[in-house]
Amino acid sequence: MFRTLRITFFAAIAASLGVLVSQAAAGDDKDFKDLFNGKDLAGWKTLPEKAEKVFSVKDDYIKVSGNPAGYFYTAKSYKNYVLKFDWRFKRPDNLEDEKKFGGNSGLLVHITGAHKVWPTSLEVQGANNSHGSFIAIGGKAVGLTNVKFDQATVHKVRNKVGEWNTTEVTIDNGDVIVKVNGAQVNSGKFTLTEGPFGFQSEGSELHFKNIKIKVLASGSSSKTEEKKKDVTKTEENKKETSKTEEKKKDVTKTEEKKKETTKTEEKKKDVTKTEENKKETSKTEVKKKTETTKTPPATTTPHHPPQAQVFEQPQPRGLFPSLRARLRGLFR
Repeated sequence: MFRTLRITFFAAIAASLGVLVSQAAAGDDKDFKDLFNGKDLAGWKTLPEKAEKVFSVKDDYIKVSGNPAGYFYTAKSYKNYVLKFDWRFKRPDNLEDEKKFGGNSGLLVHITGAHKVWPTSLEVQGANNSHGSFIAIGGKAVGLTNVKFDQATVHKVRNKVGEWNTTEVTIDNGDVIVKVNGAQVNSGKFTLTEGPFGFQSEGSELHFKNIKIKVLASGSSSKTEEKKKDVTKTEENKKETSKTEEKKKDVTKTEEKKKETTKTEEKKKDVTKTEENKKETSKTEVKKKTETTKTPPATTTPHHPPQAQVFEQPQPRGLFPSLRARLRGLFR
C-alpha cells in the first residue's frame, strides 16, 4: 500500500513538473508561428521539385535523406525574423568518436536569384562540428562581415549525435545572431535584405521539427528592444548619478555643518578665554587695591635747620698774650 502511495506521489510530482516545463516552453514560444504542421510539407517547396524520397514527413518530423543535394524552402519571403527549429542527425551504428562524425547540412537565409545548388544566400552552417558558423554563398554579393564564431561553445552545448538540439537564428536589418541550445555561438552582419529560407540535404540523414518563426515588424524589432533597454539603462544610470550627487551634497553639507560647529566651538572657547581673562584682570585689580589698603603710609624724616658752625678764633700769637686773654674775658 505504501509503495503504491509512493509511486502515485512521485507520478503526481512528475506530471506537475511536465506541466510547468510545457508552460515555460509555451511562454518562450510566445508570438511564434508554426511553419511545420507535423503532417506534410504544406507551405514549403523543394529542390529538386520531385524529391519525395529526399524530403519526407515521418511521425512528427521532416526526414532529410542527405542524397541527392538540395533543400526544402519556404513558399514565402521573409525580411526580419526569429527562427527556431529542432534538429538531430541520425547516429551511425558504428560511431565511437563524436568528433569524427562528419554530418553536414545548413540553413540558407535570404535566398536570392535562381534556385540551384547552391543559391546566393547566407548559409548558417548545420554541420555537426561547426554548427552555427557562416558561409557566404555568392561571395561579395552576401556582404558578410564582423563574424564572431565561438566553436568551443558549440562543442560545449551541443548534444550527442542522435539527440535533439535547438537552434535559434535572429535576422534583423542585416544583423544575424545564432544560438544553439540557448547559448550564443555566432554573430555577424550581411547585406542581403530579404528572401525565403531553406534547409539543406547535403550528404547526411538528419531530421527537423518544431520549426517556428516570429516576424519582427518594422519599429518593433529586436534592435528597438535593445534601444529600449539602452534607454532604460541610461535612465537608471542617471538615477544612480543623481543619487551619488545627492550623497555628495549631503556629505558636503555634513562637512560644512562640522566646520560651522567647529567654528562655533572655537568662538565659544574664545569667549570663555575672554571671560577668564576678564576675571583674571578683575582679580588682579582687586589684589592691587587690597595691597594698597594694607600698606602703612610712608614715615617722613623731620626737617632740622642746619646748625650754625662755630668757628674758633685762632689764638693770636705774639706779644702780650696774657693781656689779650684778659681783655677778651672782660668783654664776654
